[in-house]
Amino acid sequence: MEPAAAFAVAVLAGYLVGGIPFGVLVARVRGVNLREVGSGNIGATNVARACGRAWGVLVFGLDAAKGFAPAFFLPSLLGYGGAELEIPLRAAAGLAAVAGHVWPVYLRLRGGKGAAAGAGALAAVAPHAAAGALLAWLVAFALWRYVSLASMVGAGAGLMVALGTATGIDWALPRVTAVAFCGLTLAVVLARHRANVGRLLRGEEPRAFSQKRKPAEGDAS
Repeated sequence: MEPAAAFAVAVLAGYLVGGIPFGVLVARVRGVNLREVGSGNIGATNVARACGRAWGVLVFGLDAAKGFAPAFFLPSLLGYGGAELEIPLRAAAGLAAVAGHVWPVYLRLRGGKGAAAGAGALAAVAPHAAAGALLAWLVAFALWRYVSLASMVGAGAGLMVALGTATGIDWALPRVTAVAFCGLTLAVVLARHRANVGRLLRGEEPRAFSQKRKPAEGDAS
């Protein structure tokens, strides 16, 4: 397959897989309309609040998997496994999966915030950066007990690790791609957490998995 066609297929497949609303589907199995409880968000944190932590962990795993699977497997399926374009193709599919989660066609473009899907995609594109992001998330959550803040800190740490491991060495295409992927993912995560940042500054953000108010007009979803 020609590179242009391979990238087109990777982006389309990544978007369609990333858009699968696992949070909505799992909550529906539990008899819960996720849009009408907690924050109204379709992600793992709101599922944990509405259905229990075990269900939230399940949704986090599924959302991470839908970011990881397209990014990890599609290059080989398209004939680019081990080639120079493997990492760029992983990044394209991974970013598309994050976009699918945030703006899913199945939910009229009203999706989640991209943290779990981004973490899964990052594990496929730059495992060392994903390890740094996970460590930073765990430390931030342990210190402050805010899922939103830990997600933003983790995304930022992923970019820092990607930049740090690229410093002083040849900036080959895979390394440039990893840094660009981390930067774009961080931008999406920060943009989708705008409302959370405002609540953090006002001291109104709920900690851990405590109940949240119903979403107000204009809240990120």
